[in-house]
Amino acid sequence: MKKKLLSLLLSLTLLFTLAIPCLTPTASAAYSPGIFTGSSWYGRYTGWNNSQDNHMERYMNMTITSCDAQGNITGTAYVTTVPGQSNSAWINYEFRGTIDLNTGAFTMQGTKKLSSSTYNWNFAVFRGTYSSSKITGTCDGSDRTFSFGLVSGWAKDEVTAADSLGLIPDTLYGKDLSQPITRAEFCAVALQLYENLAKTEVPY
Repeated sequence: MKKKLLSLLLSLTLLFTLAIPCLTPTASAAYSPGIFTGSSWYGRYTGWNNSQDNHMERYMNMTITSCDAQGNITGTAYVTTVPGQSNSAWINYEFRGTIDLNTGAFTMQGTKKLSSSTYNWNFAVFRGTYSSSKITGTCDGSDRTFSFGLVSGWAKDEVTAADSLGLIPDTLYGKDLSQPITRAEFCAVALQLYENLAKTEVPY
């Protein structure tokens, strides 16, 4: 009888030991693909014209069309051209990249789409981190920086154009502009618009 009980006890102990890993919940990722799929962004990055020593600010918006369970992303981006170029319209890119759904690490590179693939070229590689509705980092592994904030898809072109004209106050830049505007934020936008039109700074 004692042998049967001892054998049963050993069997139960072994079964319980083997079952523990199955009962331990697996850690979930910090971010889900749904956060990024279909999201729109506006922002700026430090570009260059003709020479990497000739830095200039570029304005850009992007839409992350898809993000799978592994964090692979695809989408489109529109970037302002360098002043003085013959084609004054924005440049259209398609991009691919990754977002680490655990850490928020972000990488993206795009290719300019032209009618002839002979003249297609890549634009800067963006590497940074997603956190609190913002993506920030550097371009091409240099000290050239970028910063993108969330924006409603229907407004991304207008917001980017306003930013390129200096109409977005510093207090709003990089914030989640897909959220309703507050009275204080509206006042800041109105003041910024007045200062730009009047070409004067209002003391406050």
